[in-house]
Amino acid sequence: MLYTQREGTRRAGFTLIELLVVIAIIAILAAILFPVFAKAREKARQNSCINNQRQIAIAIQMYVQDYAETFMRDTNNNAWSSVLTSYNEPTIYDCPTKTGQGQNTAPEYGFNGHLFDIALGDIQKPTEMLITADLADAGFTGNYAITLTSAGGTALDSAIDPRHNKSFVMTTADGSTRVLTVPQGMAPSDALMAAGIQLLAVTPPVKRIEFVLTSDTNTPPCTAEFGGPTAAIATSGIQFSWGTANKMLNNTPSGSVFCTDTGYWSIVNLNPKMVITKVRICPRSGIYRFNPYPSVHCRASSSAAWKKVTTFTTLPTTFVWYDYEVPGLLPCPDWKLQWGGSGQNTNDTAGLEFYGFHLP
Repeated sequence: MLYTQREGTRRAGFTLIELLVVIAIIAILAAILFPVFAKAREKARQNSCINNQRQIAIAIQMYVQDYAETFMRDTNNNAWSSVLTSYNEPTIYDCPTKTGQGQNTAPEYGFNGHLFDIALGDIQKPTEMLITADLADAGFTGNYAITLTSAGGTALDSAIDPRHNKSFVMTTADGSTRVLTVPQGMAPSDALMAAGIQLLAVTPPVKRIEFVLTSDTNTPPCTAEFGGPTAAIATSGIQFSWGTANKMLNNTPSGSVFCTDTGYWSIVNLNPKMVITKVRICPRSGIYRFNPYPSVHCRASSSAAWKKVTTFTTLPTTFVWYDYEVPGLLPCPDWKLQWGGSGQNTNDTAGLEFYGFHLP
């Protein structure tokens, strides 16, 4: 007799290879999505900081109005925000990104220590004057102030914390709030300089850097006020024209005082350090070749990397002096004007001057 055997039904399942493939896919998706979720969460925390510092800025403005249009005095070993207890809630001094609990007596936001006891009317550019910023752990001491150097508070780059996706929240004297991003390999001061932010309400006297030009050297020393023999001009591809001039820094163009072929012109080892605020350039008579645009750089020491402060977007094209504002912020011993072009006689100049100030 012929018959057929009915096969029993077998329950389908995943093979080991299929399971491994699924797990790998899930791992890849998690690796892609988790950073996105983390950034989104940090963005929400950043928004909380924006709101907090906006309210703090309002409280500071109220305080200034109540106290003869003047910022609070230096609180020394007490937090700067301890004088604002009657103006706001202590919870707004807490940053959600930090693990601690910020409050009026221990804020997680720093105050510009150069504004202690300064009249509001002395601030010439409120939109560019820093009031508060995200404070790093190094600043959680004393008066919780942010300063350009360590005197009177915590030095700038050690005090500001780019904790929100490599960005930090700050407020300015007009009450507005900003978020500045710190590029890879840069510091908070670089982001502040790029945005034109300042910390000093009252600028010390600005002076022209003087040095002694002699015919036996292409690295003239600065005068004693700016560092003496140890501070000098450093050059690349430079040629001095001795002609009728015994100084490179003239008030008005008078022939070829000096000319540069290419490279850079810098002042190194300034002592004390200086903040450069202006550069003046006078092209050589009949030769106006500056292309592309020259730029100003600074560095914290001879072993540090040069950092670009600004680029001049207007080229000097006539035999007159051109004044270029430099948004200098931190005092540095070394400053450089980097020529944009290259090649023989690309950037000839009849005069070049650096202006700046020493911190008090």
